Amino acid sequence: RKAAFKGRPIAVRKQPPTDGKEFGFWHCISTGNVEDDRVPDLDRCSRIGWIRNVIDNANAPEVETWTEQRGPHVEHLLWVGEEFLVVLSERGTTQAGNPDCYLLKTAYCTFREHEKKKKRAARDAARKANAASQREAASNTPSTHGG
Repeated sequence: RKAAFKGRPIAVRKQPPTDGKEFGFWHCISTGNVEDDRVPDLDRCSRIGWIRNVIDNANAPEVETWTEQRGPHVEHLLWVGEEFLVVLSERGTTQAGNPDCYLLKTAYCTFREHEKKKKRAARDAARKANAASQREAASNTPSTHGG
């Protein structure tokens, strides 16, 4: 069974290869701010198998999820135990308005307290914005009660 999120397939970026490794794979097992200078990260390497498990269990209570708009793309963040984060980006659009697929952008450990604090703030802001948009949508829905 191929990996899927919200019923849509997951793609992994293959180009440009790094040292003979697909770009997406290399990005998930290495660290560094400059792509050409990334180095293997043993914590990421030891958790490479977690990525599929997190995606397959995205609805589990221990997986916190939220979305963020990053440039032209909507990204879905899946965070487990404030320790490991998987980032999936929507790609393409079906006639029904759903993504054609999700691109695995990256996955990494969030051990440092400043990383956790930053992710908590992003999660909380996204949830607050989502709740506000749901309230707005509900207030714009015509009442079915006589009036």
